[in-house]
Amino acid sequence: PSLGQPDNDDAISLTSAYYALSLGGWVAKAYPRIREVCKAWQAQGGDGETLWSQLQKNRELKNILLEETPWLTDADNEAEQRRLLSTLFDLNTLGARTATYLQKLTALQRLDGAWSWYPGMGGNRYVTTSVVETLLRLNHLTDGAFNGETGQSISRAMNYLAEDAMEEYKRMKEAEAKGAHDLYPSELTLHYLYLQTLYGKKLSADRQTVFDYFLDKLAHSTSRLSIFGKAASAYILCQAGREEAGRTFLQSCMEYSVQTPELGRYYDTDIAQYAWADYRIPTQTMVIDVCRSLGVADSTVNEFQQWLLKQKQVQAWDTPLNSVNAVYALLAGRGEWLDASEPATLKLDRNTLDFDSPASALGYVKQTIALEGKSKAPKTLTVEQKADHLSWGAVYAQYL
Repeated sequence: PSLGQPDNDDAISLTSAYYALSLGGWVAKAYPRIREVCKAWQAQGGDGETLWSQLQKNRELKNILLEETPWLTDADNEAEQRRLLSTLFDLNTLGARTATYLQKLTALQRLDGAWSWYPGMGGNRYVTTSVVETLLRLNHLTDGAFNGETGQSISRAMNYLAEDAMEEYKRMKEAEAKGAHDLYPSELTLHYLYLQTLYGKKLSADRQTVFDYFLDKLAHSTSRLSIFGKAASAYILCQAGREEAGRTFLQSCMEYSVQTPELGRYYDTDIAQYAWADYRIPTQTMVIDVCRSLGVADSTVNEFQQWLLKQKQVQAWDTPLNSVNAVYALLAGRGEWLDASEPATLKLDRNTLDFDSPASALGYVKQTIALEGKSKAPKTLTVEQKADHLSWGAVYAQYL
């Protein structure tokens, strides 16, 4: 929800807002159960206890020290996020808000197809790449929700990126003519190849020559690429019919990954060639994308997704692009995660706990078991998770 109300009118924030609101509208229509919960929140008012964060509700976990930590502020933020969530799925306002941000984003696109970061600035290849990637992934998630204006903007931007790739191609050919060897495309050009693969529109003959030239370079650059580069190369090559080379990259990505029960599967090595921004989440997203497209076992994909969710649990997806990437990695091909129709079954000894409540549609449930007099404390908690998505739980034992 916070992405849908950007503080700035820069290209990245506007694109993220358009992404969030468009995806919100899609979720509201596809999963009415979630929308019903949010309507109930709205009916009870923004200051009702229904909107309180779970930390605010768990009074038994509070103490004086809590007020001296940032956790209480985070609890307030969570309450605000719940209030915003109740407005995200309001179909009466989504259309107008989405159109507003799309109009502002379109105004930032220059005549050559590039997007500028802020009004009045020149076109920027990195910003254009980020905008196009977000829009193409949104289109993939929502099964083709583009209107004509958005499609035209993407077409102009892809022309701009293709021309930039053409210039890099010419520089590499000139260098080879002077005796240079073992050249390979930059990661921005690699990103263009990935976007063109997602875009799927037929290239002109000269641009196809450039595309094929870079494909040949990728197939022989295994040791020179970052984790991000290897994952992107695996996706590009396999989609282009060069599956043997693509799967070699995928195998390398898997060999460099680290897996722990707590954090899932992730990377603790250099993951991208440039580091002016946190690139761990985009890299994780690209690896998940290629794993899913090449038929890697769901159990392994879930381990990569576990790391993404763990980042959200312990801190945040701290930039708009990181949030967009993480949402894409979690939802692409896994829309059933939003349905939450098959909750876990919890038993204390042999007694099944009942968690049926309206809020359970959003995934959070809590039950307190009070023991009085000579009641015996339960000895065993059993959790049966039938659905194939990740869950977290906690048990608190209080003794007086």
